Amino acid sequence: IKRASTVSAPTTDLGSNATITITPSDSSYTHTVRYEFNGKTGVIAQNVTTSTNWQVPLSFANDLPNSISGIVTIYVDTYAGNTPLGTNSTSMNVNVPSTLIPTISSFTLTETNATVSKLITDSNYFVQIYSQIKANLGSASGVNKSTISSFKAEIVGKDMSVSSDGGVFGLINFSGTFTVRATVTDSRGRESKPLDKTITILEYKPPQLNYSVLR
Repeated sequence: IKRASTVSAPTTDLGSNATITITPSDSSYTHTVRYEFNGKTGVIAQNVTTSTNWQVPLSFANDLPNSISGIVTIYVDTYAGNTPLGTNSTSMNVNVPSTLIPTISSFTLTETNATVSKLITDSNYFVQIYSQIKANLGSASGVNKSTISSFKAEIVGKDMSVSSDGGVFGLINFSGTFTVRATVTDSRGRESKPLDKTITILEYKPPQLNYSVLR
């Protein structure tokens, strides 16, 4: 009985090679292998007998700006000589590779206490207790059509952070040199590599009132 061959394909990262396996009912059959993904179509290989290798295009990630996975439909057209016997298909799961992450190239730290900003003009210096430090995202970008969805900055080792662009850190009741570490997250939920900035918080000791009573 002449019938169309079946096909299977493994889960694969975009940009990587996948082996598409064909199971024919007759070893003389040949096949054309095609794909369809998000309205895109194309021929992978022709005159295939039992398998073919396909490097899944990394550019497919452009069609997954908000997701880390998708489904490609693989079609196999079966021929006995020049006679078409039919078409079978399978769903191929594809993943956006973990190497595709957003990037952050700059952020700023701004003194929002007007009194302190008049006295200290160096943007890397702040004052214990008095400073009100605002963190702003400067430059960041997604990858393969993803967009930046969130920004975070933290003072390393001090359990203090802001989770939004323009967020202001709480009371800075310590002094010394510290690292402020910033990251962004994109619409796929992927986090960037961190970007660090070094700041110095100048010590401030409130004045103490000493008095004595004489009789």
